Amino acid sequence: MGYFETDFDYAAAAARFASLTMVFVVIKLIVEARLLRYRNDLSGKGSPLGLSMQLLLGQCRPQAIARIALGVLGGLVLPAVVIFAAPSVSIVVAVAAALILFAAEALERYLFFTVCVARQMPGGPTS
Repeated sequence: MGYFETDFDYAAAAARFASLTMVFVVIKLIVEARLLRYRNDLSGKGSPLGLSMQLLLGQCRPQAIARIALGVLGGLVLPAVVIFAAPSVSIVVAVAAALILFAAEALERYLFFTVCVARQMPGGPTS
């Protein structure tokens, strides 16, 4: 056995990791879908969460759809390909899935800071 040779099965490890990724992405999407119940929560002045959901489903809808699509692609579709693909292909697909999930999470951070509705900024004028 050479210096860089090993008995570690990278394809099997990638398949196990892909399975875990799929489980966590499904849980995350279910939790996020449950937040949509606040989209009509605009009683009185409206709650910050209700106003954020209104922005997310209104002006920021294209970004939200792109984030969900990237999450499904990188967290469900490509990991399924990793599980069932040939070992030589599975590592490349796993790297692509990780990069796509990273893009989805970066878009989620953008959306978080874009649609976050604060009632009052600290140190700002009082009403």
